[in-house]
Order: sequence, then structure tokens, then C-alpha cells
Amino acid sequence: MCKYADHGIKLTHQLIKAVIWPLWPKHKLITGKDTFIIRVKVLRAKKQYTNTDNDYEAFKDVVNDSKLLLGIDDQTALEDDEAYELAYLICKEVFATTDNLEDTVFSIPE
Repeated sequence: MCKYADHGIKLTHQLIKAVIWPLWPKHKLITGKDTFIIRVKVLRAKKQYTNTDNDYEAFKDVVNDSKLLLGIDDQTALEDDEAYELAYLICKEVFATTDNLEDTVFSIPE
């Protein structure tokens, strides 16, 4: 999924679900919360990969010793800037798929 993000492809609920479905426990539904947590982990992992000058071996060392690999049900702590960026991306995604903006419940502050 990092490659998708590197190529500017949005990590939508549908994309994440399609990628993780073969690996996901068959009895467990993939919820929006699950895809959100995965999106956060992928974006954090991508940032770590970039910080290692795209050296995969160095990236593995950093990631294996970090909190990025905690379970999917672990609480995700977000910094304010990261939370704003993710909320902004989600709002843009919703607005892009909504025909009638009068029915929207929220707006993006500029």
C-alpha cells in the first residue's frame, strides 16, 4: 500500500479492503475503523521509509523496533497535525463522491 501512496493513489476504504481481504480472518468483517487504522499505519510507515532514504533493510530495522506493527485493534494515537491531515483527506474523499453538497454534515475549514 506504500507503493500506492507513493504513486499518488488515494488509500480509500475500498482499496485497503481489496488489498487486505485475502490476509484478513474470514470470520471478521473489515470495518471503516479497520481501514482507517491501516491507512494511518501505512502513512506512518511510508514516512519512515522516506526517512531511511528508501533503504529497505534500514526501514525494516526501524519498523520492526517500533509501535507500527502493533495489532490492528490497538488504540491509534494521533498527533494534531496528523489527525487534521487525515480528516482533511477523508473530507475530500467524501466530497468527491457526493453529488449533493447540501446534504453534507461537515465542511472543510480553509
